Amino acid sequence: MASRAKNLGLVSVILGASVSSGCVPLAIAALYEHERLANGIHRQADAMEGNRRSFGQVHDLNATHGEVFTCTHYEDQDNDGKIHIGSEVWNKGKTDFFVGDKVFFAASVTNGIGRKIVYFSQNKSGDIPTKYNEGIVDIPNKVYWVGPVQLNAPAVWNSYWTLDGEKIGEHKITVRERVTNSITQR
Repeated sequence: MASRAKNLGLVSVILGASVSSGCVPLAIAALYEHERLANGIHRQADAMEGNRRSFGQVHDLNATHGEVFTCTHYEDQDNDGKIHIGSEVWNKGKTDFFVGDKVFFAASVTNGIGRKIVYFSQNKSGDIPTKYNEGIVDIPNKVYWVGPVQLNAPAVWNSYWTLDGEKIGEHKITVRERVTNSITQR
């Protein structure tokens, strides 16, 4: 951020000197260079953010990539036929639940058309996850959902997703007994 502010200050000095001396082409060149630098900084920051929470190579825009997450609810609020992960998903990434809660398991896949996606889940706590659901990626940017799953027993539950047989992400959630205060009347 400091280097960006420094760049803006340098551009202002160059622009001011260029305009006052009558050298407009230099002013235009300075604006172009500033825009080029700013766009590069944004692209680099976006790629770094994607790598922290996703699978695949974000550097190559044509590569298959995405993310795996849990949530408690999702809704297409703008009625465009798509779920926008940043604004239409509630409690994304939640891992601690209580008996009686509901959870969705999701995998967002970009650029994976024709690839086979499979969800593996435990049937009961302690079991090895087995194939629960599968499909073929048919849209360039799609979120695959399993749920809502009603959590009915305290346990640690494990599940994961594969894409063409390669594990792309896993879920580990903890379900606890809900503690209630009961007051008995006498």
